[in-house]
Amino acid sequence: MSNVDRPVDKTAFRQAAGQFASGIVVATTSLDGVSHAMTATAFTAVSLEPLLDDALAAMECRTTAVHDGGDHSIVVGEVVGVSELRPGGGPLIHYASRYRRLRDS
Repeated sequence: MSNVDRPVDKTAFRQAAGQFASGIVVATTSLDGVSHAMTATAFTAVSLEPLLDDALAAMECRTTAVHDGGDHSIVVGEVVGVSELRPGGGPLIHYASRYRRLRDS
């Protein structure tokens, strides 16, 4: 049986995927007075048309669509506000199942 015909081991896949460093986006919202937050390792701006403490930048969005992505949801938001950029900080990344900050050497 070739590797293509075998099911992928979920633990091995998670470990392999964890070797790729990825930027982190922290998304927060409030609904009916209850705050919600999540982290995401995938973020794509689909429009150039246009706040968190210690963030390098923040965008306020309104959810316009939610699509099924298998075991994830793909959330599309309309940007309704942008914070003042704070350049020079260390970006937050996710690598090897841990959150880390990049710093200049």
